[in-house]
Amino acid sequence: MIDKKIWFVGLLVMPLYGDLSIGQMETMVEKIKAKRVGAAIEKHTDFVSPFVMVRKDQGKAVLEDPKSTVVVFVLGGIINKKAFINQKWIEVGATIEGYTLTEIKDNSVTLTREERTIKVFLKKSKPILQLNEG
Repeated sequence: MIDKKIWFVGLLVMPLYGDLSIGQMETMVEKIKAKRVGAAIEKHTDFVSPFVMVRKDQGKAVLEDPKSTVVVFVLGGIINKKAFINQKWIEVGATIEGYTLTEIKDNSVTLTREERTIKVFLKKSKPILQLNEG
């Protein structure tokens, strides 16, 4: 008896929540199918990074220019006190992308620019040949 009452109430309440007509639903589906146009490639050059870099200058915090370019360093090798960074061989004291190479270790180098220091590491190499005994 209770199950019949729940079904009856449900049938009475459903029209209150299902008031979209078939035409309205078709319009919504057509809007979803419509191709969206994004920003033109030319506009991408005007985008500003949302990240803010703060550096200390004479004891005061200074915001760096958000339009400054991001520099990526790739350390390809270290031989005879020289480092192969971004496809160039450089030694301690040399400058690359505004950073000075200040230290070369067995598997890393240290680059500095003003008060910023960056450590770049060699990728861990996988053995070319692996022998399994047994």
